[in-house]
Amino acid sequence: MRKGDALLTIHPFLFALFPALSLYVHNIGQVPLRQLIAPLSIILLLTLIGFILLRIIFRNSLKTAPYYSAFILLFFSYGHLYDFLGNSSIGRSNSEFYSTVILLIAFVGAVYIISRKSADPTGINKFMTLASCILLIVPIMNIVVFNSTETSTAKKTDAAEKPAAVSADPGNTEAYPNIYYIILDAYGREDILGEFFGFDNSGFINRLNRRGFFVARKSHSNYSETRDSIPSSLNSQYLFSRTKSDDYLDRIKRDNSVAKFLKERGYTILRVATTCENVDLSEDKDLVRPGYAITEFDNRLLYSTPIPIFLTGFHIYDPFDLYRENLSHTFDYVAQSPQIKGPFFLFVHFGIPHPPFVFGENGEPIAVPREFADNDGFYLIRNGRLTAEEYVRHYTDQLIYLNERVIEMIDAVLENSSQPPIIILQGDHGPRSTLRSWTSAEETDLRENLSILNAFHLPGNGRELLYDGITPVNSFRIVLNRYFNTHYTLLEDRTYFRTHGKDRDAFVEVTDRLGE
Repeated sequence: MRKGDALLTIHPFLFALFPALSLYVHNIGQVPLRQLIAPLSIILLLTLIGFILLRIIFRNSLKTAPYYSAFILLFFSYGHLYDFLGNSSIGRSNSEFYSTVILLIAFVGAVYIISRKSADPTGINKFMTLASCILLIVPIMNIVVFNSTETSTAKKTDAAEKPAAVSADPGNTEAYPNIYYIILDAYGREDILGEFFGFDNSGFINRLNRRGFFVARKSHSNYSETRDSIPSSLNSQYLFSRTKSDDYLDRIKRDNSVAKFLKERGYTILRVATTCENVDLSEDKDLVRPGYAITEFDNRLLYSTPIPIFLTGFHIYDPFDLYRENLSHTFDYVAQSPQIKGPFFLFVHFGIPHPPFVFGENGEPIAVPREFADNDGFYLIRNGRLTAEEYVRHYTDQLIYLNERVIEMIDAVLENSSQPPIIILQGDHGPRSTLRSWTSAEETDLRENLSILNAFHLPGNGRELLYDGITPVNSFRIVLNRYFNTHYTLLEDRTYFRTHGKDRDAFVEVTDRLGE
């Protein structure tokens, strides 16, 4: 192939890059930039393989490249068409068939149009190369501008968002207890589960009490979203400045002040990866992977294509099975963790009872919604997906199963630990079955969205420092003060709702509107 021909036939590769870049821009600020590396690499590799095969078969890249580009564009359009039809009167049960038919007709039409231009392959390839370049300009510019702005802003605010330095006595490392920070995503408070879900969770709470846990009866999350809640609690500080991108939040989550403090005192830091993470920690040397995990970004990109139809049809890949296996491996890993030489700080984020719903109340496998995604609230409770009643039922069933696994895990940890461990069992936000909009805090029930399970196992007299209204930002201030002789001042317990849309870069304080 001549050099000029190679440049003219580059458009299939450029068109293939667009879906991933477009998805990233659509979620810009919510997905770390490095999560683009793996999918872009795989897409380019598969596109190259297809291109080489076509060249071997037809021996004319100039003539085959336009057909290949048309195929790629329609291939990545499948998921969007499927969602559009699924939310229409056609419904999701029929959208798979109609999406396939429409795209096949569109491809036949594209083949016909391109064949009419085949007498001038150079002209049509020039046009498609130019079109692909123009198509990529917008997402690439958005990515460059956003991330350059975010980098400069983050440098200015880092110091303001770190807790003040504290004095501490390193003490005897062997006397330090193991510390478990366990996040149960969207686990609601006992009274909220009764009021909004009609579910009596007192049995689980009583079992925690009998095992020495203090359960805060009026606790709320400090933030309405996982990506803000966890970095805030792991740094024992509010995010004072305007909301940040996930690149920034990911960085202060991985390089958090609690882990740094403990590592300086001889602790091993263990961060357990689960498929629920909206932050990829693959570059973290402290990361533990009990099972294989796929990021939500990768999964959404995959579901923009018809690939899952074939993978699940031939039982090659099922994200629901993968998720269940990963969760089970993670429960087992934490249960067996007392065998690890301590002291250690273990952080794990379980993605349930939050959707997707993958367990029935007895642990039987289910798959709700049909497309694997971690959406909740109004994203799921809508035409063609779930009714409010179905959402409540599946959430409750998954929570019942979760309760049993948590108790089994905690019993194993307590029974096999050489000395009583510190355990914090916490929701990152509420169940969010009443979430109606991210553009305003006025359109949702804040109590249901922000009231959380917050339970502490603090050996000795540690529970005497706790109180019913404690929020996650003060969790480690109390732990470090009690067990490491630090002198943190407790912060006022506040709660913020992150708004999206035109006021995306805003935290709205809603503390006084929680009615407690």
